[in-house]
Amino acid sequence: MVVSAIYAAYIAALNFAYNLLWWVVLRQQRENRPRGWRPPISMVLYYLGFPCYIVAAVVAFWSAVATLAICGVLWVVWAITAPVLSPD
Repeated sequence: MVVSAIYAAYIAALNFAYNLLWWVVLRQQRENRPRGWRPPISMVLYYLGFPCYIVAAVVAFWSAVATLAICGVLWVVWAITAPVLSPD
């Protein structure tokens, strides 16, 4: 149980760092965005991932399987909603 809590907390820290990086980039590029710009749905989901990982870390003390299920569902959601980059 403790191992799954550590795993979820580690992934939460990674997610937090990734979100912080995007926040800094977007903040620096604020004037270059067109009026009415909205972040892509994948970025919004990444921001929502941090609290989900925190919940997963807490749930780990009751059920390691539930923690891994939460993490797995997040991976699947992000794999489906990831932006597709086409070669130019």
